[in-house]
Amino acid sequence: MSYAGGVTAFEGGAITYNLPYYKDYPLEESIPAWQYVDRLTGLYAERYGIILDREFFGVPTATLLPPCLAIVTCLLEMLMAVAQGVRSVSLGYAEQGCRSQDIAAIQVMDEMAHELAGHARHGVLITTVFHQYMAAFPETRRKALVLLRGSARTAGLSGCGRVLLKTTAEAWGIPTVEENAEAIREAQRSIASATPADLVHKAVDGEKRLLRAECEHLLNAVLECGGGSVTKGVVRAFRLGLLDIPFAPSVHNRGEVLGIRDAGGAVRLLAPGRLPLPADIRAFHRDRIQERLSRDRVQSGRTAAEVAASDIRRVIQGNFDEWPLS
Repeated sequence: MSYAGGVTAFEGGAITYNLPYYKDYPLEESIPAWQYVDRLTGLYAERYGIILDREFFGVPTATLLPPCLAIVTCLLEMLMAVAQGVRSVSLGYAEQGCRSQDIAAIQVMDEMAHELAGHARHGVLITTVFHQYMAAFPETRRKALVLLRGSARTAGLSGCGRVLLKTTAEAWGIPTVEENAEAIREAQRSIASATPADLVHKAVDGEKRLLRAECEHLLNAVLECGGGSVTKGVVRAFRLGLLDIPFAPSVHNRGEVLGIRDAGGAVRLLAPGRLPLPADIRAFHRDRIQERLSRDRVQSGRTAAEVAASDIRRVIQGNFDEWPLS
């Protein structure tokens, strides 16, 4: 109905519009349903030369989400779509609040997507989408504006193709036309004001190396456990915990992975669960988290879980002076 009505893009996917929202919708059922959408999209291109875009909400739950999981989710959705003939994809990523990590995530996702899509029979147009902070928002307009302005600068520096905007009303209501217009104006000004001085290239490069390694390990594990089949691999990977989305309500998601911020605001793996990551990467996450916990435990005597919980509440409570956090 959407395509017949003239809609030129359709959002959603077997993972991203399932596990973060539903309690009990098996991937074995959601994948064929979304393959229908992708095949229909592909048929428009093959029969009529009409290129329709498929957008994937790689954000999942957006709350303390390790970027490697957001990226791999998008890449897997893309691979399943391209296999059905889709020729244009938009890959979404939700800002977590550390500028170097968020920029690295957008760039790694774009680079890996182009590499993977390069094997497609037809060319695939790839667009990255930067979602302004998607978790619980500050309740005051002043702090929301601080977040929106800093977020837009990060988006501008990331090289993304599109930005999904939030408004100052995010925490407490549906935005008015005026509030939406304000968000657009603020984003335009902030993106235009972003300069190279806002970017620490060494930090971005370090995050990119880490993310690329993490994503390659996760993708390889999915393909291996699926015997080369992406669809079978996705089903088995979630069943085994090789892929795992923090805070997802689905019974088909193990829920063993937990994120926490390090001392610089980047999201690290407090509990890596069964993610197939090598010892050196796990050690890196432990070391960065320990730096943070050593500081915070001395200050407050809190446990690691309590520190992670405070990270979730931090933004909605307005417990920050600048955005991003680092």
